[in-house]
Amino acid sequence: MEQQQQPSSPPQPLDVSDLLAVALVRRVLMELGYHLDPDQVGRHKEIGPIEMWLRERRADLDGEAPITVLRTHGGEDRVRESLRQILSRSPGR
Repeated sequence: MEQQQQPSSPPQPLDVSDLLAVALVRRVLMELGYHLDPDQVGRHKEIGPIEMWLRERRADLDGEAPITVLRTHGGEDRVRESLRQILSRSPGR
């Protein structure tokens, strides 16, 4: 008997703290020289859509998601370093 696939649940809407985290990551990316324009979208696939990147667990953040790390003391610095490492591995930088 074939098993039916369950429909995926819709993405959760962003709350205020999520929106602040997105804004912070965008600011950090710009400070690191990454401009959010269409020409650069394909070059940094490790970042991808910021909303998704914030929720993905990362080895360089001790297995935590950036959104979780940002809520801790010194979290912005840790996320900044993670982004710096990603961008430094990118070709053309």
